[in-house]
Amino acid sequence: MKKRTTPKTTKASQWEMQNLPLLAGFVLIASCFILTLTKLSSVKPEAVPESTPVCTKSTEVFSGIGARLEQVGTKVYIKETIPLSPAEKNEIMPGDVIYRVDSTPVVDVNDAVSRIRGEVGAPVRLVLYRGNLRFDKTIVRENITDEKCN
Repeated sequence: MKKRTTPKTTKASQWEMQNLPLLAGFVLIASCFILTLTKLSSVKPEAVPESTPVCTKSTEVFSGIGARLEQVGTKVYIKETIPLSPAEKNEIMPGDVIYRVDSTPVVDVNDAVSRIRGEVGAPVRLVLYRGNLRFDKTIVRENITDEKCN
C-alpha cells in the first residue's frame, strides 16, 4: 500500500494561510475606497449662489434739505447728500462743516438736525465751512424721501 503523502508547505504558503482573513479585509476596504471615489467623482457640486450683502431697507420721509450729517469731535459734517435734494441742488458737499443754522451756532448733530428740519417751503439759512472757505446758503425745505440700508 502506498503511503499517503501530504504536500509540503512552504513558508510563503503558511504565511498566506495565517493572514488570509487579514488579506481579505484589506481587499474589501480597498474595494470600498475605490467605489467611494468613483461615486464622488460623478457628483457635481451644487451651484453656489452669489453672496449678497444683507440689507434691511428703511424709508424715512421728512421735511428738510436732504443731507445726512455726521459728528466728529465737536464738528458737524455733511456726510452725504440725497440725490436730487435741495442740498445737492445747492451744491452742498460731503465734508462741509455746518457752523450755524439760522444764525445760531450748532451744538451737536442732534441740534443741527432738529433745526434744519422744518416746514415744507420754509427757508433755512446755513453757515458752512469748506476747508478755510466760509459761505452762507439759504435753502428751501422740501419733503425728502430717504431710502437707506440699515
